[in-house]
Amino acid sequence: VESAIGRYSAAILDELVTRHEVTVFATGLKRSPSLRPGMNTVRIDGKGADRALAAQIEQHEIAVYNLGDFTPFHGDIHKAMQQIPGVAIVHDVANFGLFWGLSINGHQQGKKEWLRELEYSHGPEARAWGERLMEGLTTMARGQEDVLRYTFLRSCVRGAVGVVSHGEWARQAIQAVTPAPVVRIEFPRFLGPTEAPSFAPRTARPTDERVRLLTFGAVNPNKAVDLVIEVIATSPNLRERVHFTVAGGMGHRAYVSDLKRLIEHNGLQSIVTLVDRPSDEALDRLVSEADLVVNLRYPHLGECSGSLQEALFHAKPTVVWGHGYYDEFPPEVVAKVTSLAELQEALERLVSDPAEREARARRAYEHARKRFQTPAYCQALEAFLERCAADRVIASWTDRITDRIADFDPGPLTHEMASRIAAEISQLAPRPGARQTAAA
Repeated sequence: VESAIGRYSAAILDELVTRHEVTVFATGLKRSPSLRPGMNTVRIDGKGADRALAAQIEQHEIAVYNLGDFTPFHGDIHKAMQQIPGVAIVHDVANFGLFWGLSINGHQQGKKEWLRELEYSHGPEARAWGERLMEGLTTMARGQEDVLRYTFLRSCVRGAVGVVSHGEWARQAIQAVTPAPVVRIEFPRFLGPTEAPSFAPRTARPTDERVRLLTFGAVNPNKAVDLVIEVIATSPNLRERVHFTVAGGMGHRAYVSDLKRLIEHNGLQSIVTLVDRPSDEALDRLVSEADLVVNLRYPHLGECSGSLQEALFHAKPTVVWGHGYYDEFPPEVVAKVTSLAELQEALERLVSDPAEREARARRAYEHARKRFQTPAYCQALEAFLERCAADRVIASWTDRITDRIADFDPGPLTHEMASRIAAEISQLAPRPGARQTAAA
């Protein structure tokens, strides 16, 4: 349960098992022998895991597949969904990494399969780009622009009889590429402290004490840490008054090296600190001690942010880039920026105004408490699973027919024709009846 998706799953399973018979098919059990004591948990790691998973899922009324962009955890899950259709919970709109890991294995057949998926999701122009990439005639963009341009989203949800997203931007993006029903259900509560924060009056801080800024989570180019460093470097007010900590996995070596050079070039060694993979305890302490969280995504990859939920439950005033999921939060709850100038203005204002930080902290916690509710999430999920369980046979026929059509031509025009056929077939589906048992 170490990953954010694992923690999300644990939160909803504690609620679902009180009313349903649930079997959990989980990856990563080498580190954690059981997701929850007494829960029926089946490990699916290893060769042939997708076939074993599909064989066992067939014994259940409905399958629920957690899909993310990390192939070691989600590759077998996606392959199993191609064999036994079910409900997909899509955590990432951009799934470039998932399909790269599933297909590219150094063999020509793997490259052909990747190109086919690329064309299926994005058309012949995308395939031409992919061929140039394979031939070494072009390279991936230094940032993550290509990952956002080629999301493989249509391939990701193929085989789904229904899809759950956790944000409206993501729901619309998914619905545009699948005839299956797509529902937005707001996140359950799964990150952050369980106890309410203390809003007791704080003692006046020394005038020479710096305001603590924090960015946390995997340190990738779209985290825009470089933009924050640039703003601090060019603002005398921020240079004199803040300390900026960046905490998270530093696996993107090229980007982290760029950050280190940027810090040194601007003489910010005493102002900016990089903390690689802090323990849960250390990260919780950093978030608790932070005065202001900077949670930028530029570009955003269609993700719904667990780190934002964690910051809000910690009652932290938070700055976000105003697009995608992050734009779905009220401006009085998060400070939204859409340019470097706006970022500098927001940081300088919040650093200089402790009263505004305090007011935003209170609003952040109250908003999170009302927005992220596990019982409400599970009730909405159960209703959607009932609907999809009733429609599963029809949806399975639809998938088989559309896949056969795509065999002739994997491009978007063929997908549009298949979608029209799928919509007509879906009219044959019976309406949902009794509550179904879910398998996750």
